[in-house]
Amino acid sequence: MIVRILPNNKVSVIDIPPDEEDRFIELNPNQGYMKVESLPPSQFECYKWDDTNKQIVLDEECEVQHLKEYLLQQLHEYVTDYIYSYYPIEKQSADNQQKDYYGTALLLIKKNKGQTLTLDQLYVEVADNVNKLRSGQSTLQDLLASYPEDERYYWEQLVKAGLRKAWVVSCTYVFNSFKQKIESATTLDELRKLQANFPQLPEFPL
Repeated sequence: MIVRILPNNKVSVIDIPPDEEDRFIELNPNQGYMKVESLPPSQFECYKWDDTNKQIVLDEECEVQHLKEYLLQQLHEYVTDYIYSYYPIEKQSADNQQKDYYGTALLLIKKNKGQTLTLDQLYVEVADNVNKLRSGQSTLQDLLASYPEDERYYWEQLVKAGLRKAWVVSCTYVFNSFKQKIESATTLDELRKLQANFPQLPEFPL
C-alpha cells in the first residue's frame, strides 16, 4: 500500500491499485510517498510518522477524537432508536396534544360534582400518581380503583402518558450520564471499554 508523509508528520493512506504502486512511486519522487507492507491497527486510519524511530505509528490523539465522535453518534442512535421503538414520535405528539383535553374533561366532571380544581393542581396529582407507580407504592389497577368510576378513564390516560414521559426522562438521564463518560475519556483503552459496555436502558413501563 502507498502512504504519504505530510509536512506535519501526519500519514495519509493513498488508494492506489496494488499493481500500480511501484509505477506511482517512480512518477512521484520526493513528495513524501512511501510503499509499506502494513500499518498499525487503526479504526479510523489515524497514523503519524515517528521521526525518531523512522516508522509509522498510531496517532492516538487522532484515534481518540474520532472514536469519541463515533461513540457519541452510536450512543445517540442507540438511545433514540430504543425510545422510538416503544414510544414513537407520533404517540409522543398525541400525548402532548391530548393532555389538556383529558385534563379539562376531568375538571368538568369534578365541577359537576361541586369540586373545585385547577389544571395545575390536577397535573400535580397526576405526577404524584406516576411517582407512586414508578416506586412500587401502588399498581395502576389499585390507583384507578381509588377514583370514582366516571373519572377512571381520564385518570388512566393522564397517568399512562405521565409514565411514558417519565420513562423518556429516565432514558435521557442514562444517555447524558454515559455521554459524559465518553467525553471525559482521554485514552483509547477507556473508550474501548465504554464501547464494549453500552448502558442498559430502563424497561418500558407499559
